[in-house]
Amino acid sequence: MQQLEINYENKFSFDHLNSTQFEEFCFELLECLGFRNVNWRKGTGHASSPSDQGRDIECERVLEDVVDGELIIEKWFVECKHYKTGVPPEKIQGVLSWATSKRPDRVLIIASNFLSNQCKNSLDDYVRENRPPFKIKYWEKKDLEKVTQGHSLLLKKYNIGYDFSFINIMHPNHLLYIKDLHIFKLDSFFKIMDNIEATKRDKILGYAYSSIIRPKFRKPTTMNETFRNLLLDEVSYENFKSKCYETEKKNKNISVATYVTDIVLKTCFRLGDTTTLDQSIKNLESLRESIQNELLKEKESENHYSVEVIESTLEKINRQLDNIQDQNEEYRSIYNFFCEYVLSFLFEEEMLEIINFDPTKFKELFNVDSKASQ
Repeated sequence: MQQLEINYENKFSFDHLNSTQFEEFCFELLECLGFRNVNWRKGTGHASSPSDQGRDIECERVLEDVVDGELIIEKWFVECKHYKTGVPPEKIQGVLSWATSKRPDRVLIIASNFLSNQCKNSLDDYVRENRPPFKIKYWEKKDLEKVTQGHSLLLKKYNIGYDFSFINIMHPNHLLYIKDLHIFKLDSFFKIMDNIEATKRDKILGYAYSSIIRPKFRKPTTMNETFRNLLLDEVSYENFKSKCYETEKKNKNISVATYVTDIVLKTCFRLGDTTTLDQSIKNLESLRESIQNELLKEKESENHYSVEVIESTLEKINRQLDNIQDQNEEYRSIYNFFCEYVLSFLFEEEMLEIINFDPTKFKELFNVDSKASQ
């Protein structure tokens, strides 16, 4: 691929790409979206190279019949139009002529910005007057912004969009939380947490348990022992609750409830972040490959202990890869639940504290001299 210009404005835009680079982006996007046999019809790698017979990409989409499970293969012709203004109607005639001749199942026009109104009207007229045997779709920039969610590696490769795409999937209550300073009360926090089903509550607070309880571990005696087997301290909701009050009693100037809320939001959002899932999978696959190479070396050296350790590590990584999609969806659900159910309740309790605030308590807490404050 030719060297990309820098997208200095750092927004979702294709204006820094040339026509060939935009077609290459569309080619890779279709592969990411699950299309198969994607064939780029470009004659050469130059920006001025004409496409073959009026369509830039040919590909197939496999669908499954909902009744009997039969696989249906659709043939798609894709035309990529890279314009900084609206695509004019005469620029889509080539793909329509070719489709009329070859009869694919669908024609897709991908515009780096948008189709002009005249172009959309022309498509409507074409469908009405010719009743073609194929369906016509078009993706404009706003559509591309939607379909590329979760494909951060592709966007990064072509320097498209913000590096902060995760903001689009953050819960509004989470955004409100980070916008202002909050001081939650432990009584309020546990009033709501006590009423959550135990298994779900443990999932929500899993990482906070470790941070507050700070459990100690004994040394392992065998390779098959899990972290749970090695625990010397009880890691439970009741112990966590007790430690929270104990910690706040020793450190009166901190809000343990706010600290715990911060941990929950960060960990649950990170584990449920759909915008970086592909990067996480690639990182694990890369780690697996390096460990597999190391395993081969150790097997050649006949170091049985190292082989056993590496194989155990490899099994854990394979399990992670098998479960990463489900884990991502699970924590996405947990994150939204916490924001909607717990965080909204904490906001309400915090507001009640402000309404019922007693200035004398403030003076007592911070030893403010009443005369000096006058």
